[in-house]
Amino acid sequence: MKWTYSIRNKTTAAALLLTVFLIVLFNNLKERKNSVKISETIHSIFQDRLVVESYIFQHAEHLHLIERIIDSENIEHADKQQQVEAAFQQIMVLNESYLETVLTEEEERVFGGFNDLSKKMGAKAAQGDLTAAKAYAKEAALSLKTLSSIQVTEGASLMTDAKALFSASTLSSQLESAILLVIALIIQALIFASSTLKVNRHPQNPILN
Repeated sequence: MKWTYSIRNKTTAAALLLTVFLIVLFNNLKERKNSVKISETIHSIFQDRLVVESYIFQHAEHLHLIERIIDSENIEHADKQQQVEAAFQQIMVLNESYLETVLTEEEERVFGGFNDLSKKMGAKAAQGDLTAAKAYAKEAALSLKTLSSIQVTEGASLMTDAKALFSASTLSSQLESAILLVIALIIQALIFASSTLKVNRHPQNPILN
């Protein structure tokens, strides 16, 4: 019953080819999912960490400017008040931009405190109490250091996630290649076995020799 063996080989080969198709399909779907996650992670590193760090830098510049203005002996009080209020408005614009990014729970808490200090500083400046405004500016500057540390920590965490996704993608591709190689060898063996059966099915007549 060699013909049944041949059919069994063909069925096995078909099943293996179907397995190859399913492996490739599954791996492609997984790769696509990983690509989306990697893209989102990189976007978050840029938009929610690097851009935010630039906001923090600008905040610090405005706060230092406010302190320098208040400490200056060459500027009249009314002019100081006007310049401090202008710097305060720039800080509030930055605060709005900051709030449009994705914040962690800790970052939201710290930034909420910074925003409150900024508003108190602006209120004191509007009242002409520049000494109190300067005190709030100094306190707000301390909050910026904490916010900056959060960016570094979260950025490092996102980079770790991105590396893990890259590693998983590489491992998946290597595993797929190994499985496909084994299946290809099995199919080749089955085809060779079927060819051998066909050859043996019509043996040469010894009389013709």
